[in-house]
Amino acid sequence: MKENQMNQQIIKPNLRRLRTPPFRMSFPCLPPMKPREDEDTGRKTYGIVMLFKPPFDKTPFLTALNEAMKHKFGPDTTSWPKIKRSAKDVLRDFEEYNHDAKSPLPGDWKGWVMVSANATASDAMKPPAVVGPTMQADGTFPVITDLREIYGGRWARATIEAYYFNIKNKNNGLTFGLSNVQLLKADARFGAERPAPEKDFDEVHGEWAGEGDAFEKGDERAANDDDEKW
Repeated sequence: MKENQMNQQIIKPNLRRLRTPPFRMSFPCLPPMKPREDEDTGRKTYGIVMLFKPPFDKTPFLTALNEAMKHKFGPDTTSWPKIKRSAKDVLRDFEEYNHDAKSPLPGDWKGWVMVSANATASDAMKPPAVVGPTMQADGTFPVITDLREIYGGRWARATIEAYYFNIKNKNNGLTFGLSNVQLLKADARFGAERPAPEKDFDEVHGEWAGEGDAFEKGDERAANDDDEKW
């Protein structure tokens, strides 16, 4: 009986850890990009904002955050400290957030949920891996090295883990740490997508297109002039 109990404890799942459903990436800062650096603390981090489309099941996320409090403070909820960043601050209504943003994303975001996850960047910690959707012949996923593959608007999924944090005299509460990211299908970029040249310009004919003799005469004059005149 004791051996069975030990085995059960060993294989007990970590409810703080999740593999997310697909989401659209926003503000990705992922390898091989350089990590962000906090000007005040100097702390370097990788991170991502995950936008989940409806219908979105919050239950596994709420369970993970609750487990993070249990992991830190034990199962007795009456002994838990007051926190500034609770679950409702971690899982946010993106339509509401986007409405108040300085540069809101266009589109219908009703029912979408926003969740952030970050990872500390340091020599002592392995950075998040960013991989493609399909395995290679050797059974591993290809690591993404082309920065053009990582952009706001692309679909992805991730492994994340809930934990409690406490920044002395500043903030405390719950958040998600970022483990790995798997890129999925492409989609329209958010924000500063360059339009096609055909949308920026119309056709030009005549002199400004170099048609006729406008530019040719200029070339002829330059060729016939003596060098001493320049």
